[in-house]
Amino acid sequence: MSIVKSLLFVLLCCLLMAGSCSKEEGIPQFNRTCIVTQHHERPVGNIAVYVRFGNPVFPGFHDLSVFDTMLVTDADGHLCIPNLPEGKTWLVGFGYDEAVQDSVKGSVSILVQHPKQDRDTIMYVTEIH
Repeated sequence: MSIVKSLLFVLLCCLLMAGSCSKEEGIPQFNRTCIVTQHHERPVGNIAVYVRFGNPVFPGFHDLSVFDTMLVTDADGHLCIPNLPEGKTWLVGFGYDEAVQDSVKGSVSILVQHPKQDRDTIMYVTEIH
């Protein structure tokens, strides 16, 4: 009887180990997208960045209610967004450039085709006239 119990114990341990090594499906693929906002080739900080996920068409500057979220760049104009989904994401920014004493706006689109890939880009802003 002790041999049967030992074999059952070994079999149970093997089954538990085999089950613990299986790959789980549906776990999100994380990435990181970082931008810097620039005006006249200088970083501009504290820019409000409105984000629209999965939209192939430019959402515009006027109706901010169509955006999914809003983030703010740091004082050096940097902002990192984790886990952008596949597809095109639009970023639209509004702020104030102390150097020229004027309001600025800008936009950039980001196309995510490889969900595990990190990316860096620049959002150029210009004066609002």
